[in-house]
Amino acid sequence: MADRSCIELQLALNTVDGVEVMRALDCGPLSLGDMGARTGIDLFRLSGTIRTLTAFGILVRRQNGEYARTDLSRREAVAH
Repeated sequence: MADRSCIELQLALNTVDGVEVMRALDCGPLSLGDMGARTGIDLFRLSGTIRTLTAFGILVRRQNGEYARTDLSRREAVAH
């Protein structure tokens, strides 16, 4: 049986929200608000997806509040 954490990560990556977040960040770092505007995802749902992806090291939150893909997500070509 799969670990709960692994399942959470897979759900975050393989949902429409997760795919849209990764695509939006392909163009560079974005704030939560800008990401919401670009993807059309409700900010409450978006923040949950971002929180999960950040916790697993797929995204990083920069000091200026923007989120960016990590080297791990680029190397593994996550969600494409």
